Amino acid sequence: MGSVKRIILSAVTFAVMGSAASAATYVLDFDADPTNAAEVASLDSSATQTISSPRDFTDSGVTWRVESSGGAGVGLFDTTCSYGFGTNGCAGDADLEVFNQMNAEGVAGNVLIQQEAGNPGRPDDDANTSFLTLTLLTDITLEWTGASALDDGFYLFNFGAQLLGTVDNGNGSAFDNTTGSVDFASTALLTQNDTITVFFQRSATDTRGASGAVDNFRFNVVPAVPVPASLPLLVGGFGLMAFMHRRRKA
Repeated sequence: MGSVKRIILSAVTFAVMGSAASAATYVLDFDADPTNAAEVASLDSSATQTISSPRDFTDSGVTWRVESSGGAGVGLFDTTCSYGFGTNGCAGDADLEVFNQMNAEGVAGNVLIQQEAGNPGRPDDDANTSFLTLTLLTDITLEWTGASALDDGFYLFNFGAQLLGTVDNGNGSAFDNTTGSVDFASTALLTQNDTITVFFQRSATDTRGASGAVDNFRFNVVPAVPVPASLPLLVGGFGLMAFMHRRRKA
């Protein structure tokens, strides 16, 4: 019996080791992958880009569908642009230009906006939008752990009816260019075709639609649990133990 027990113990050990894996992190920050110029570029709201909603785009190999609640659809704003026609031909939006400002909190790239109606080709957030949604289209499991948002306003991050966290950047022009971040106390697991929602409010109590942008969403990648190679050995060991136990009783 000692050898059988050792076989089973080894099989259990290998099974646990085979199924254990550290979770990788994934940040959806709307900046292009330097190894794949086509990624995220489909959200560009330059003069040559048709703005629409819903729109599908890919970031770091993960595909999403994003839909706006108003305006002309969804687009990107490059925070490194200067007001007017500056870097990369960006038409500018003064309250989203945070690059090199003291309260930028590391924002130096693209942010996701709901494009102002009637102004295609000029990236500009719409002050009358109230929410946008992103649907996960890739067959992957993600644990939503946090987010950040740009511009004055109050932002709510929801998974279905579950409120995971908020960002309060204040209400008024004095708080323009502010980026706030939140790490969720409770997280949510997203699988293929699940949808997350960002609500844009003027304050915690003023639920009217507001302008603003999403800086990033942060996730843990939940690894698929493989069937350990030692599983047949484990099952066989238990079967052998049961057989020997019956023989002893007989």
